[in-house]
Amino acid sequence: AAEAGDPETEESPALTKAKADISKSLGDMGDDLLATIHMAANTAVFERTVDMIATMVAEPDLNLRVRGRLEDVITDETRVVVAHSLGTLVAYRALANGLDRNVHTFVTLGSPLGVAPVVARLQPLRPLTLDWFDARDPRDVVALNPLTPEHFPIPAPVITRTDAVRNET
Repeated sequence: AAEAGDPETEESPALTKAKADISKSLGDMGDDLLATIHMAANTAVFERTVDMIATMVAEPDLNLRVRGRLEDVITDETRVVVAHSLGTLVAYRALANGLDRNVHTFVTLGSPLGVAPVVARLQPLRPLTLDWFDARDPRDVVALNPLTPEHFPIPAPVITRTDAVRNET
């Protein structure tokens, strides 16, 4: 049975708005992006990606529950955090809000953090005082933009690599 507040059964106004904003932002990127999306995945997968991003940015309880799980695994002994796709959103929020402890390196793979509606919901952005490396495939529909100051305005530089990414899917 579904729980009250389950994003699969009930949609909050914040989630509805976040989905509309993210979907519009992706749609505004033009026909080339849409063609890439359709080559990489069908419409249902695209809609699910929008749903997952919107849920992560619009549902504060979900963020608290996920952060609780991260607090259990990012300990004083943790030095490197590696996150993929939507996990980069969760990990960034946790690290930027004090869970960085002794972490010295953050590695993100296929991160949606450079997407404008995601950045807008992360305000205020907090710089991380660690080395941050980002790998992205420029054709990745989730990692639409590099984590450059233009798309992710934080003072600490993020080193982004696309040339070493070999994604044959």
